[in-house]
Amino acid sequence: KYRKTLEDICAKEIWLRLSEYWVAESKNRFSARIKKMVDYIRQNYKKDISRRDLSKKFNLAPEYINYIFKNETGMTPTEFIRILKIREGYRLIQEESMSIKEAAHLTGFCDEFYFSRIFKRIMKFPPSRICIKTGRR
Repeated sequence: KYRKTLEDICAKEIWLRLSEYWVAESKNRFSARIKKMVDYIRQNYKKDISRRDLSKKFNLAPEYINYIFKNETGMTPTEFIRILKIREGYRLIQEESMSIKEAAHLTGFCDEFYFSRIFKRIMKFPPSRICIKTGRR
């Protein structure tokens, strides 16, 4: 009955694991400046980091931050932060058996409905699908 759902979840899990590997591989191709930004974002992604915060931290114009980040990573800093948050939210729901509300709060989202909307946009399925598997909501 739930075979298709489980197959989809397994496929997403494989995709996430591969993306972690690809990000680790591509980390070596980044310039020193982008490596520092990525490290800073990874350490502080639960906070509300904006381009303006990055520009103050790295003494660059916000527009230039966007330009160089997108040029080297293929995404904007905001997209990168959202992907990190959603990946962590996915892990919390699946591995830690947390509710959507708990995962949203722990990943820096103040609203579980916004978390769900961004989650669905990135993962292409709602977080409630994982909750069906784990038995939590």
